[in-house]
Amino acid sequence: MKRITAVILLIIMSSCAFAGYYSKIGSRLKDYNKFYFIYVNKKINTLYLIDRHMKVWKTYTVATGARGGDKVHRGDNRTPAGIYKITEIFQYHEPWYMKQIRNDMAASAHNRTKYKYYWDFYRNAMIKNVKAKKRIEYLNSVYFNAEDGHVKYGTQEDLGYNAYGPVFMRLDYPNEEDIKKYRAALRRGMVPLKSNGDYCDPGGGIAIHGTSDDPSIGNFSSSGCVRMSNRDIVEVSDYVSEGTMVVID
Repeated sequence: MKRITAVILLIIMSSCAFAGYYSKIGSRLKDYNKFYFIYVNKKINTLYLIDRHMKVWKTYTVATGARGGDKVHRGDNRTPAGIYKITEIFQYHEPWYMKQIRNDMAASAHNRTKYKYYWDFYRNAMIKNVKAKKRIEYLNSVYFNAEDGHVKYGTQEDLGYNAYGPVFMRLDYPNEEDIKKYRAALRRGMVPLKSNGDYCDPGGGIAIHGTSDDPSIGNFSSSGCVRMSNRDIVEVSDYVSEGTMVVID
């Protein structure tokens, strides 16, 4: 197992692009208060779950943008590249930390002050999770039509309902670096005009999420998000939370 992990890490570190990111990540990890971060290699459509000591724990095959290169504007069907963080997580199942809070409540039952602290925290988390479940239910209630360009991979069939699977992890795209890339693209005439004569904006709503289109996994097939199989995205969600760093290369 250690040998396999070392080989995977060697493959990652051999990427010139990641070597550039590593110098930026190193300083961030010093003050990083999460145990794991995510690294996505778009070239080989692979997502890695890595700890703060640079040990690779999990690897997954994913789908990324249908067009090559890095995202610049809305509708370009590209996945962005940069260092991001998870800002919101919408999911059907209970988050991993709820069990931990219940354990903390049980352990502090003899201490009224501590118990009240954990109970308040637990109550607020439950309210938040009810809202998160409603959000993923809403997202998956939208029907995606083939006539709008939303097709199942390799077909002309409607993508349909449940396009985002059981978990949707929104990223903070566009960040400052993305806005700089967008403005540079504007100056170079690389941003198209919309029908009303305005330039396309940088876009948003980029996430790591599940899918109703399993054959798309492993391919360049998304509108810009990182897609995972539903089983894999549920597993990954048990290791991350809001604020988790995501490096896309």
